Amino acid sequence: MFAAFPAGLRGRPVVVWPGPGADGLALAALDAAVLADGIASAVGVAVAPDTDFVLGETPVDEGTAAAIAHAADLALADALARALPGHVCLGGLAVAPWPHALDASAMFEAVRALLARYLAEAPATLDAIVLWCLHAWAAQVAWVPASNVSPRLILQANDARADHARALRLIAWLTPRPRIVSRAIASHLLPAIEAECPTLLFDDVAGAVLYRREMRALIAAGATRDSTFLVGTGVKRAGAASAIEPWAACFAPAAVATASRVPDDMRLRAIVVPMSPVAAGQTRVRLAPGSPPDEVAGLRAQMSAFAAGLRDQTAEEDARAEAGADAALPRGLSATARENWHPLVAVAASIGGQVLSDALDAMRALAEAEPAPASNLALLGDIRALVPLGGNGVASAQVIERLVADAERPWASIRRGGKIDPRELAERLRMFGLRPATLRMEEDRFVRGYRAEDLSAAFERYLGADAITCDGNVTAA
Repeated sequence: MFAAFPAGLRGRPVVVWPGPGADGLALAALDAAVLADGIASAVGVAVAPDTDFVLGETPVDEGTAAAIAHAADLALADALARALPGHVCLGGLAVAPWPHALDASAMFEAVRALLARYLAEAPATLDAIVLWCLHAWAAQVAWVPASNVSPRLILQANDARADHARALRLIAWLTPRPRIVSRAIASHLLPAIEAECPTLLFDDVAGAVLYRREMRALIAAGATRDSTFLVGTGVKRAGAASAIEPWAACFAPAAVATASRVPDDMRLRAIVVPMSPVAAGQTRVRLAPGSPPDEVAGLRAQMSAFAAGLRDQTAEEDARAEAGADAALPRGLSATARENWHPLVAVAASIGGQVLSDALDAMRALAEAEPAPASNLALLGDIRALVPLGGNGVASAQVIERLVADAERPWASIRRGGKIDPRELAERLRMFGLRPATLRMEEDRFVRGYRAEDLSAAFERYLGADAITCDGNVTAA
């Protein structure tokens, strides 16, 4: 199909003029979808001033010519606004216009069905991915209820054979200006963020992204729209009155597919979606990353139209959407989880009905996921579950003895096969405001350990009403 279009259209904004009737409009929409798939920089479909008019066949007078020019101008302006919403972006992928009335619920179901065809995952996982993709479109048009915070989507594999990398390729089909990155440094990525306003998709092969501290900082900082990154000291241009601005915006929706342990600081700004290998006997359609099925162009057009509808809402409609999202979030949810899920729930609330119900089910299944087995939060949870508190406090040696008694937990082999020691215990607990002190125990013995009141305050503040036990279950405190 690509050969049917002149090479001169590549990289240029294009207006498609439809033929007469519904068939002509449908054919124009198909042509626009093909042009948008890597050929033109922006595509618009003109609305003919007269349904009997056929471009190139009907004689035109001065008035008709003016109407034709006006229709083409409107189509081009709409195409540029769709391809470059609120930004001057270079190299952005164009999106064909959706020529029909949009059924947002049907669109959501169609996108989820596409994912289900290629991913053998639970419904909560699929719903979370669809909502995140729709949030990425909303963020592009700066829809306020869902665009000031963009949670990182972490596709966390528990096995290298899991479908995390496959899911990332599917997300690239369904998000605006996707850029799959396997290795990068912050100083190279910041100009691309400023120039293209992309959706960043990190394929963390062998930890090539998350092991770099500045990349983790960039990914975490980019979750908020007002975040900036220092790129240099600033150089004064010849004849300029002031120095070049040394700061660069780093906001961009970002997803990460990884089989590595996710650092705690990133988990706090992320929605973590566990992913597993395909079960024995299960099958899914073979994925050709560079050749999406024909329906993808239509789904992208619908998702773009959905975001445009959000952008064009009145302030009162935005306020109702914001209030609806706040009301839908359960009160028992942690402050961090509320902030991460609010943009996705706001998108679901704008659709309503079953979509909102499914979104809340996905949130309950994923929002308060168990901390990483060797994380500092898991350590604090194990201390609460395993170490009895009494008297003045508990000795560091007793804490370690209880932690390493269970061979299934990581503390017996955390230090290159060796058990956790008092120094590492102190370093890990310092982030919770806990520091070892000299305690007076029975028979006037003095030991180094942790005060009971300090531990109790940390349990209440960081673990809340529930404790994560050594077997991974959550029980009431």
